[in-house]
Amino acid sequence: MGARVFGAFLEGGEPVGRIEIMPIEAAPVPLEGDGLWVIRCIWVLDKAKGLGIAGSLMRLALDAAEGSKGVAVLTYPGWMPPAFFESTLSGWARRTCTYAGSISPSAFVRG
Repeated sequence: MGARVFGAFLEGGEPVGRIEIMPIEAAPVPLEGDGLWVIRCIWVLDKAKGLGIAGSLMRLALDAAEGSKGVAVLTYPGWMPPAFFESTLSGWARRTCTYAGSISPSAFVRG
């Protein structure tokens, strides 16, 4: 199974958001974690913030990863901020997964 990409559009077809999720084996980053999926990217344009788009995109991504052990994400302050994933995935156990770079990734595993 490969990557899944979901988009969000305003009326008229204007793109305002996107999320990418894939099995960890298919991720173009050096992550390791048995049975995990990786959220590679999520973004929502400023003009569409506050409309629930990020939450809707996350639900689509998590549905795509149904049956996995959890979701890993590389978080960056200001872009893919940890607090967003901590609140969106509340109730999931936070774990560390192995990354070959200098950024410490988080893995959120269903309890």
